[in-house]
Amino acid sequence: MNKLKTFAENRRDTGLLLIILAVLTVFVGGKSPEIFFSVANAKNIALQLVEYGCFATAFFLTSVCGGMNFACVTTGNLAAIVMATVYTALSPGMPVAMALLISLLTALLVGGMCGTLIALLVSRCRLTQLLSTICATRLFEGIAHLVTKSSSVMGPKPLLKFGSIYIAGVIPVLLLLTIACFLFCSVFLNKTTFGQQTKLFGLNKVANTYSGINNEVTLIVVYSISGMLSAVGGICILCMFGSTKPDFGTSLTAMIMLIVLLSGIATSVGQSKVSNVLIACLCVQVINTGLTLAGSTDYVAEFMCGAMLLVVILLSNQSFRHLFSAKFKMYLRAR
Repeated sequence: MNKLKTFAENRRDTGLLLIILAVLTVFVGGKSPEIFFSVANAKNIALQLVEYGCFATAFFLTSVCGGMNFACVTTGNLAAIVMATVYTALSPGMPVAMALLISLLTALLVGGMCGTLIALLVSRCRLTQLLSTICATRLFEGIAHLVTKSSSVMGPKPLLKFGSIYIAGVIPVLLLLTIACFLFCSVFLNKTTFGQQTKLFGLNKVANTYSGINNEVTLIVVYSISGMLSAVGGICILCMFGSTKPDFGTSLTAMIMLIVLLSGIATSVGQSKVSNVLIACLCVQVINTGLTLAGSTDYVAEFMCGAMLLVVILLSNQSFRHLFSAKFKMYLRAR
């Protein structure tokens, strides 16, 4: 009985998200079932999941240890730009497969280096994780502008072909890569020593220090992996759209933050689950689809994203919840 109770408590956030997803699906699908449940809409949701998924795992991983990586999108852009630049330089005098492999490894290396730089700013320079990632965002975007001279870059043709492959005509191959990022993140947090140290760091970094764990190494590992996941996200974007630029996806960060906060990380730092992030992604996709079916513009979608983000932040604040609960009880008594 105790085990069943513990399991229910551990899965409470997941169950709530599944209920929200089911309600949203029924509500939005009921308005236009012939469009919402069509193959074309399934493709669209899958592609949006690819667009947000890798960046969401990168953001989530740093959130587990009590931080937020606002530089994940610009890190992905920089990594994709470097990859395209390296491939363009190597492809004339080298086999395509070798040039592609070297450029992909270079992109992952750039992502890891960007994450390491943020971790060193936090651990050595004693900057907050929030301030470090915001500063890094401007730095990485500036480097990308210098590399591209503020212009777009085209992706390697083999990757463009890879990005256009669909399984059974519905599931993009890139979605499998995104799911692999979710699985990797889950395995890292739940099955590895560094993953356990990351959770402990998020719960109490002072106690983590006294237990003999090197917090600096933990931060470097977490942010390096976050940077590489961001690089994978940038590569996926390059495969989907065929090109990228230094300021691509300026509105993606707010959406990714909404997804991660909706997964419950704000109220359970060090304990939230990767599966919650995936369900939160699907919830946001359904909401976006509903806005599109309603004929809303991109500006309305951005407004709704900001409004939902504000509501989620307020509801995750313990002081606000207590104040709201007290005011609601007073209202009921007055009635």
